[in-house]
Formats: sequence, C-alpha cells, structure tokens
Amino acid sequence: MATQTVDQGELKQKLLANQISWQDALALITSSNSPPWKTKEWKLKRDSLVQLFRDIRADYSNEWNVWKEKYPISIDLSNIPLDANVCPKCFSQTIKFRKTLKNWKCLAQESGVFCHHIFETPICRVSKDVFKALEKEAWKKQLEAFDTAFGIGVKAVLAAIDQHTRYLSMKDTITLCKRCAFVADKTKLVLCNICKENYHKPHYSRCAKCAGFEVSNLTARRFPEADLI
Repeated sequence: MATQTVDQGELKQKLLANQISWQDALALITSSNSPPWKTKEWKLKRDSLVQLFRDIRADYSNEWNVWKEKYPISIDLSNIPLDANVCPKCFSQTIKFRKTLKNWKCLAQESGVFCHHIFETPICRVSKDVFKALEKEAWKKQLEAFDTAFGIGVKAVLAAIDQHTRYLSMKDTITLCKRCAFVADKTKLVLCNICKENYHKPHYSRCAKCAGFEVSNLTARRFPEADLI
C-alpha cells in the first residue's frame, strides 16, 4: 500500500492552530513518509533537530534551572526487577567470586582507592544499565514537559518545517561537475566564479588571485588530481 507523504505547509498550519501537538508534528516530519528525511543527507543531519532545540533553549536557561528545582527527576524502582549482584559496602557490580576461598571480593576503584571489601554473599540491586536507561527516560520526560510549558517544542518544530520546506524548494542546491565536486568534498573549497580556474573558501566571493593578491602556485593550485575522476 502506498504511503502518503507529509504536507509540510498543512502540518505547519495545524501546529500554529494547536490542532496537533509539537510531539506528534515532530514524529511526522521525521517519519519515513517525510521526503527530506528519506534522503541519505538528511538522515545524517538528524542532529540538526537537536541543535534547533538547544539554540532555542539557550534563551530559557534561567527558567530551566528553576524548572529542575521545582520538578526534580523521580525514578520509581519499586517494580523494577533486581538484576545485578553488587558489593554490600560500595554497591559496585565489579565483584569477583573466589572459588578457592569460597567468598566474594570487590574490585571497584574510585578516585584511585580500591574497595577490596570481602563478603560471603552479594546483594541484589537494579543494574547500572537499567538505572541509567530509567534515568534517561525520566530526564527526557522532564525536558519534554519544559519544552511544552515554554513553547520551545513548537518553535523548534516550526523551524524544522521551514528548513524542510526550503530543502524541498532546492534554493540551496548547486550542480557541480565531477572535478569541482571532488574538490568541494575533499577540501571544502569552491571554484572561483570569475576566473573559473582557481579555488577559494566558500565565505569569500572570489579567489585570492582575482581579489588582487599575490599568491603562490600552492595557493592557486588547480587540483590536477581531480582531473583523474
């Protein structure tokens, strides 16, 4: 069955009209049905969404500090299976059973000091990996609630939709020959639009030679290795 692509404009209007949550909108624009997210390039740029949230949150640092104090993370371990044997003294999982002596020894080290506690039977606790996963989920929910309360989620998703729309418009797309594509990929330099011979960094409008500077052959090189492709 054919999948229906996400209409970025319609999604934006629904988000602005509070007809959809920013969480659901975010899930839609990052789904496999959203054209930009199908491409290899956008799959490699999913971190841009994280950056959008970070940039917007930067203006709410004081509010975030207050929020964390008002709504501290709480992790309920009452129904979590005890899946790790730990040292009764330091609660480390770095313990070893000594077959000859028929007892356990803690091998944990903290700040250069070994525990070396010897005991008959370890105690059971929730493993570090499970606890970290629960802590991460609790932190995610806390941050998500904060993003909702201060409109950060909506702003970030709207910015992401605008990025997607611009991506689909191909306004930032350029077509390069194999040689220029090779140079751009390997050196991040671009071909000078004036002389069509030398290369320069993308934030300059022309190469050094066309700008009137004396340059060495190394600086004005034409990358002959690119001619091999």
